[in-house]
Amino acid sequence: MRDEELVNKAKEWFFQKEWQPFDFQIDCWRYFLAGHSGLLNAPTGSGKTYALWMPCLLEYFKNGQKSKARNNLKFIWITPLRALAKDIQLAMQAIATDMGVDWNIAIRNGDTNTSERQKQKRKAPDCLITTPESLHLLLS
Repeated sequence: MRDEELVNKAKEWFFQKEWQPFDFQIDCWRYFLAGHSGLLNAPTGSGKTYALWMPCLLEYFKNGQKSKARNNLKFIWITPLRALAKDIQLAMQAIATDMGVDWNIAIRNGDTNTSERQKQKRKAPDCLITTPESLHLLLS
């Protein structure tokens, strides 16, 4: 698919929810698909998750859905607020599911129980949502 077709696919997801994407979200999708990197700074609740997670899914379609391998961590999503992790996970999983992308999105922070940590160790999620502190512990 061409980039603009992918952007339209994302817009369609919004329209099905009876939402309207913000211009900054559409810009993020286009820039990401064009191979650019950057930093998005916006207040909580402004739509950053949709601006940044959507192009990750669109890239999956752009690449012909080549990333089907399981036990393959594809993304680490760092949130400074542990309290937001569950809301972010639910939003990310909903978009992935609605778009037909079978990815597991998991949380790893101080609240993650031992059995879930072991499960993640045996079979990595496709996307791991974590905090800076938890990421530091994972890497050490």
